[in-house]
Amino acid sequence: GFGPRFAAQCGGALAPLYPCLTALQCAKPDKRLAGIRAKAHAALYSGSTLLADYRGEVQFTDYGLSGICIMDLTRHLTPAVKSPAVELDLFPALDETALTALFAARVPLLPGKAPADFWTGLLNPKLGRALWAAAKLPEKPVDTLPDAAWQVLANAAKHWLFEGLTPCGWKQAQTTGGGLSLTEVTPSFQFKGCPGLYFVGETLDCAGSCGGFNLHWAFGSGIAAGRDAVRSLKRPAPKPNKKKR
Repeated sequence: GFGPRFAAQCGGALAPLYPCLTALQCAKPDKRLAGIRAKAHAALYSGSTLLADYRGEVQFTDYGLSGICIMDLTRHLTPAVKSPAVELDLFPALDETALTALFAARVPLLPGKAPADFWTGLLNPKLGRALWAAAKLPEKPVDTLPDAAWQVLANAAKHWLFEGLTPCGWKQAQTTGGGLSLTEVTPSFQFKGCPGLYFVGETLDCAGSCGGFNLHWAFGSGIAAGRDAVRSLKRPAPKPNKKKR
């Protein structure tokens, strides 16, 4: 935190800092799902406003949600976001109508079977049972449920909501969100109005997605600043103005 604090002392405009590219803690995590991974489309909401969405592998943990697509969502989870929620679509390749038809078509193949058997070949059994519970469907043989149940289940699978979210702390964060505004530095990362002072990398309000982009930003901004510093040292010092007698 030294860099942003020093930038503030120098009069720079800062955005609040927050842990970025980290996992999410849920208010009521289902510990039985810990260790399960599933491909999904994950969307971050603030109330009814969509902030960001990514598709990838979600990892369920004993405290909440992780995985690259979840970590990427936290880039947009600034301190200004209140009551965030994540919505998971576990079947992103199908729309709700097609998924309803897929579920309904399985019923004749499973006479007398329990809900746990419904997910064979579709989802991890534990994940399927949790989704069944989220849809609030009864634990009865699947062929005894009304046709309307499959639309309810498809809707739950496309819009599984996780609320009461808080980002995991700095120890798990891959980078820092917030920091000195980019408008406060030149293209060579020199602090405007203060020759010889540079701010680079995580001190600046710039955070990329997972995949090495933040390392590239740190190295690239550092190299640009270093080269400019060398050039400034090679420039001849301005000659003092001589007053005419």
